[in-house]
Amino acid sequence: MKKACILVSILFLLPLFLFGAVSALDRDATVSVTENRRLATFPRPSRSGLVDGSWSADLDTYYTDTFPLREKLLKLERQLNRFYVFSPGGGSGEDVSLVLPFGQDQVAAVESPAPTAPAAPQSSPGVGETDAPAPSEAPQPAAPELDLTAGDVIMAGGRAMYTGWKNDAIIGLYGENVQRYRELLGDIPITAMLIPNSGAFYAPAEYREGPRDQQQIIAAAYGLLPEGVTTADAYSALQQRQEEYIYFRSDHHWTQRGAYYGYCALMEALGMEARSMDSFASDTLPGSFLGSFYTLVSAYPQAEALEKNPDTLEYWFDSSMDCPCVSYRSAEMTEGADCRLFYHDYGEGNLYQAFQGGDLPLLYIDSYAKSGGSVLIVKDSFTNALLPFLAGHFEELYVVDPRYFNLSEKPALYLPDFVAEHDIDRVLLLNGIGILNNKAYQQYLQVLAGVE
Repeated sequence: MKKACILVSILFLLPLFLFGAVSALDRDATVSVTENRRLATFPRPSRSGLVDGSWSADLDTYYTDTFPLREKLLKLERQLNRFYVFSPGGGSGEDVSLVLPFGQDQVAAVESPAPTAPAAPQSSPGVGETDAPAPSEAPQPAAPELDLTAGDVIMAGGRAMYTGWKNDAIIGLYGENVQRYRELLGDIPITAMLIPNSGAFYAPAEYREGPRDQQQIIAAAYGLLPEGVTTADAYSALQQRQEEYIYFRSDHHWTQRGAYYGYCALMEALGMEARSMDSFASDTLPGSFLGSFYTLVSAYPQAEALEKNPDTLEYWFDSSMDCPCVSYRSAEMTEGADCRLFYHDYGEGNLYQAFQGGDLPLLYIDSYAKSGGSVLIVKDSFTNALLPFLAGHFEELYVVDPRYFNLSEKPALYLPDFVAEHDIDRVLLLNGIGILNNKAYQQYLQVLAGVE
């Protein structure tokens, strides 16, 4: 009996010992090919991190990202997904929760209510200094056939797209948040820009109509904003250029070409002059990539259309984009790390990460501009490709990603105090339209205003 117990103990402990040895001795991966993202690195210990608990949280993230055999296990999971079938359909119309491969991004938790009648375009009352966009007469491309649906992600015409529903409740939360910012920030100008996703222009017709009409969704959100908040019409600017490469086919972001047209719309709303595209040098990063949507559908045969036509990353640059850029983890802006607006030598994983190396909690950009004052930008990942263009228009840029603050084990940032401390002249709210389907992101915006 005693020998049997010893044998059982050995059989139990030996795999644990071997697994621990592999974990201690193997070389940490830096990129997950399966997830198309960079992995966490070992966090540098600091006194503040040990006191507020952020170091232990970062250590947990690091171990989760560098778990032994993690990549092989993820690939095995993808193979198991082949037992499930995704087939064409008309969209669920039900509440869904998608765990997509791009972390805390704006479509990571999509809430899709039952279809409702599309809202009529909002007129000037309540919109502020800029009216909600009126429907454009620009022609739509020929409607492609639907290849598959995966929750609110579809494939059609050789590209994957996210589509959302008009969700009045979450749109209302967005309006309430901007109203709080207006009240708390006093006379400081606020400008909002909501950016449509690729489904607005390339989805089958039924995904661009009624409660899925992104122009009307944006108009409804702008219609709830308080007087004095200006809005930028990115939708019309992108609609006029939809035949160009303005969105990735396999990823949920816009390209930097698309971001340029969004930049032009934003400059118009700010009463500033946008630089012409040909005033920048341009190039393309070596290689190609398959983005976040591909990761979601890669186990299914329809993904072959993405594999045959992967995305590339073209970019625009000049000397103004080489200005000093520092990333911080807390509002105190201590222990900063140097970063760049664009990494010309980036060449692994999802190439969209070349913009600032991905999402960061807080950036400070000391630009070479001699005018324009200081600006605070509240953003999500769509803003990353936009920042290099904005750097030449403001003397100082503070860029806050609200997903990294005021949560459990996260540092605190109270927006009015931050604006006052750094003598901010203007606030920009720049987001993809996915935040209007994401209650969690609205909560991130809410707690920046001190509302729990």
